Amino acid sequence: MGRRRVTPPPFRIGTEAAEVLLFRADVAKVFYDEALALACNSIEVTGLPDNVPQWFVKKVLFERAQIAFFGNLPNEYNAYMCGGAGGIDIYGRPMRYLLTPVSGQSFEVPAESDMLLVIRANATFFKLADKIRFIAERIADCEVAISANLIHSQTTDFIEVDNPDKVSTIKQAMREKALGVPVVYARKDDAITIGESITQYRTAGDFYADRLAMLRDQYKQELLAGVGTLAANKYKRERVQGAEVNAGVGEVVDYIYLTIDSFNEAAERGGIAARMDINSAVEEFYTNTEGQATV
Repeated sequence: MGRRRVTPPPFRIGTEAAEVLLFRADVAKVFYDEALALACNSIEVTGLPDNVPQWFVKKVLFERAQIAFFGNLPNEYNAYMCGGAGGIDIYGRPMRYLLTPVSGQSFEVPAESDMLLVIRANATFFKLADKIRFIAERIADCEVAISANLIHSQTTDFIEVDNPDKVSTIKQAMREKALGVPVVYARKDDAITIGESITQYRTAGDFYADRLAMLRDQYKQELLAGVGTLAANKYKRERVQGAEVNAGVGEVVDYIYLTIDSFNEAAERGGIAARMDINSAVEEFYTNTEGQATV
């Protein structure tokens, strides 16, 4: 699946902390969007009215752990994001719901309305999106740290200058040094000399970007496994055996089937035709136990 390229910020003298935070947020959003899209692709919803897109139903269930169908049930209805609007019954269920469309005005509906059906993804309102967001932010932390370490391990000097007129010359020399360009200046009477007018502090930073990259890749594997996708091998010609795939995605398969069971039970009880099932193509790849999984 294609991923938008994110360019690291230039960690140079004068870089604002806001630039780093914006870069971190951008990286986290890229991985969050990708993983959520993969999660939505792992299941399919059939039997919905033509006006209700199944991608919306899946996205809302993963992000909010519940969705509301409102209209002339069981055949004509729309899908809404929803939340409790005050007051609960003896089981802790809302007595009223606030239904929110993607665009338009929110409105309240009594929970006992014959026009309303609320479906939960699970009993505890666990949101898969929260797990995706948490790991995506850790990946972004690694990317920021890698970019910083790559520069910090190269440009590690603090220079104290008595003569302010020499600051611009030194800054230009540091830029050329960072680019690998030879720094050449004609010597004058007031030339820069180490020792008297300049104090140079060596604070060489250790290079550990490679270890951060390994940690980032571990987070990526956890993120992909957490949404039902396994990066089996970097080379397409080598795929793990089906049994290894089964072991690697056991946790997410449990969550996916929990969501499917919860949705189907509520849909059947509400009398609507909508049903959820695991994506047959994904299931064939990840549960194939008769040899190698196909590409």
